[in-house]
Amino acid sequence: MFKKGVGMKVCNDDIEIKKRLKNYNPKRAGRRLPVNGEFKPEKLKSYLIKGLTESDLLVRTYNLLKAADEISDEMNVSKFAVCQNGCAYCCKIPVDVTLMEAELISYETGKVINDYNAIKRVSYKNSYCPFLDVDNAKCTIYSVRPLACRCFYSLDHYKYCKNVEVDHLITTVNSNSKWEQIQNLLLTLSNKRVADIREWF
Repeated sequence: MFKKGVGMKVCNDDIEIKKRLKNYNPKRAGRRLPVNGEFKPEKLKSYLIKGLTESDLLVRTYNLLKAADEISDEMNVSKFAVCQNGCAYCCKIPVDVTLMEAELISYETGKVINDYNAIKRVSYKNSYCPFLDVDNAKCTIYSVRPLACRCFYSLDHYKYCKNVEVDHLITTVNSNSKWEQIQNLLLTLSNKRVADIREWF
């Protein structure tokens, strides 16, 4: 099924990723990441204001997702993550998506979302995301990817991502109270309607 590589990692580790893997120390697990001293809060504030005040709900949704990216930058998490372009092990885990996130993806891709009231629940969600380019292990909706994807980082080793049942050091929406606030705003915009991405599309 996959033409390149084994599983869903088709890239070679660059120097920075190799350095992170080499320097990983499990004794640091559970400690706070060092603060990003270069973070400038103006962009975060701007995205949040638009996410709260724009009249167009899709524009509000997009700005809330961009605010989540700024929170990641503030956390400095990408400096320690081993996530990289061409690695898609995580693209088979369940991904909760609010109605407004699904609407944004639909707007961007032209794919029609399933009616929430008629959604057939998938019993096995550990299949690859419908928006994954399986030949290149790349996200085809990266600019409008859901909050759950934006907040997911692997901080120890990508080899643990191969099996969704293996516990390892990751971040999720619940790893930061600001991400949780973004999630609550998206839920409010969506009237609490949430489904897995494989159920919406």
